[in-house]
Amino acid sequence: MDKGESKRILVVDDEKAICEILEEFLSLFGHIVTSAYNGADALERLPQVKPDVVFLDIRMPGSSGLDVLKEIKARDSSIRVIMISAFGDDETEDMAKQLGADGFIQKPVDLPGLLDLLKDGGGIEK
Repeated sequence: MDKGESKRILVVDDEKAICEILEEFLSLFGHIVTSAYNGADALERLPQVKPDVVFLDIRMPGSSGLDVLKEIKARDSSIRVIMISAFGDDETEDMAKQLGADGFIQKPVDLPGLLDLLKDGGGIEK
């Protein structure tokens, strides 16, 4: 697989194993990956990480992924946010689109498909 352009990525998921898998996999392709395990931690790390892309779990304890998405886009609308969900919920997906989500992936995560989402233009139709 082509390594392509290196990106700064923030992975936000309350499941530590998911963060570790994505961090390890994406790092293999030259990306700089940081993890956060909840919404508050993600928002706190945002200024330091300055991510190009955020992979954001929709359902987390405390702040939901939708709340975090809204805040990320309010702070910097150029950050691409790709939502991660274990549940195929059209209503939640529609809400995320309205809030500015740039893509969706389902758990279990298709790792090669994840790389496609990192390419410019990968994601969802707005």
